[in-house]
Amino acid sequence: QPALIKDILTALVKSCSKPITAKIRILAEEDATLSLCRVIESTGVAALTVHGRTASTRSSAPCNYDMVTKIKKELSIPVILNGASLEITCREDMEKVMERTGVDGIMVARAAWHNPAIFSTDPIPAKTAAETFLKRCIDFECPLNILKYTIGKLRGLFSTPDGCLQ
Repeated sequence: QPALIKDILTALVKSCSKPITAKIRILAEEDATLSLCRVIESTGVAALTVHGRTASTRSSAPCNYDMVTKIKKELSIPVILNGASLEITCREDMEKVMERTGVDGIMVARAAWHNPAIFSTDPIPAKTAAETFLKRCIDFECPLNILKYTIGKLRGLFSTPDGCLQ
């Protein structure tokens, strides 16, 4: 419902003093996706995050970089890529994807769960990352399943020769 999206985003942009951004998943049809992105841009949003898979595509499927690249070329506002968790495991991967697609930024979720040091420019000892992560989980009341999952991933690094994340 592009018209409804346009009305909502336009009202938000007009009524808020802070920048408004939007996030979409790509649609099944390329033309419909590009049209929706143009509609969203016309509302005055500050940026658009694009999840590189359709709503029905499972997270085990690769990100549709070609579509994200087309969206970036189509728009003049910043475009942020999301949904590339299979391909992004470290900072260098993010830089490669940004170069490949031309996007202005990367939004990660699973990649940061697997590697909480993903944004770091220097290796971080796994024990330090685990301690920092635990403190943040306490500070922000992180759900137990996320805490357990991430600490389990980090635990395997404790016995590696350098025991570092990067």
